[in-house]
Amino acid sequence: KMASTLNRTSIWFITFWLVLISNQLTVSGSFAPSYPTFLRQISRGGSRYVLTPESVVGFDAMLSSAAPETLVVIDFGASWCGPCRNVAPLFDKLAKEYQPLITSNGVQPPVIFVKADIDQLREAAMRYKIESVPTFVFLRNGQELSRILGGDIAKVKQTVKYYENQ
Repeated sequence: KMASTLNRTSIWFITFWLVLISNQLTVSGSFAPSYPTFLRQISRGGSRYVLTPESVVGFDAMLSSAAPETLVVIDFGASWCGPCRNVAPLFDKLAKEYQPLITSNGVQPPVIFVKADIDQLREAAMRYKIESVPTFVFLRNGQELSRILGGDIAKVKQTVKYYENQ
């Protein structure tokens, strides 16, 4: 039984790294992994300022890769949601006001912005008990600090400012 578990774990581990390496080649054309490239490969379709994971694995990787002092702002929304579509460019603009996702020296900014589509990331939406969209969740060190229901971007901006340097 132990050998069977070990084999399944080994197969999973090898598969994970093969997928990671193949994505690395697709994205950067080389095997030299870098923190910004890793974020880009798990976040296709996001802007330079906002991460947009396509899978729960990518979502979890983004959250776990954030430094403990980094504020993570998650915009839970859906493509069919009118208010979500209306607030999306404002969320991107807010993220741009803070700074690029990764600074030129590879250091994370104090705030990371993430868009999470509840239809693609159902497990994450259930984990955070998202009952309506848009919902903005503020995290630091994996702990929820606050949440905002609805598309009030002024309130989101105010909350980011409040938690940014705490």
